[in-house]
Amino acid sequence: MARITVVCTGNINRSPFAAALLKRALPQHEITSAGLIGEGIRTPERMVRAAATYEIDLTTHVSTRLQPADVEGSALVLAMDKTHPVQIAAVSEAATANCFTIEEAIARLAATGAADSLEAQVAIAADRPVAEFLAPRFREITDPMGRSRRAHAKVTAHLAESVQRLTAVMAL
Repeated sequence: MARITVVCTGNINRSPFAAALLKRALPQHEITSAGLIGEGIRTPERMVRAAATYEIDLTTHVSTRLQPADVEGSALVLAMDKTHPVQIAAVSEAATANCFTIEEAIARLAATGAADSLEAQVAIAADRPVAEFLAPRFREITDPMGRSRRAHAKVTAHLAESVQRLTAVMAL
């Protein structure tokens, strides 16, 4: 069983939803989520409603802040946008070996070929130039904070599709 940590800015919209989807798809792994700022904040009602359309209940979610142990104890750390990996590396240098945006993880894990574990697959995928870690070229998951219900619906749809593609390429 490997730990996967999902990170977004505030841990109230994207990362808790993605973590819940991953928990459902990968019950054999430990899935956690955290944010880069703040803690103790509940998921906004717009996200609660958008998540409910996927049968995900975020009504009791309270944000937590990313700690070094979260990064260091995870086989894989998933970020939402291209600014997050550098911010995550500021929390723990271990991020350079196991942190990817979700879209980057999909592409890189798919390219690793057969691996006997998620840890081995991530180690292969992490062999990339530093410039690609610092500025990933992959599509981001937009932050819906403060935006419309429609924006929240688009983000949850994007995350649901991305998590499905990710789990399809992961060594389980």
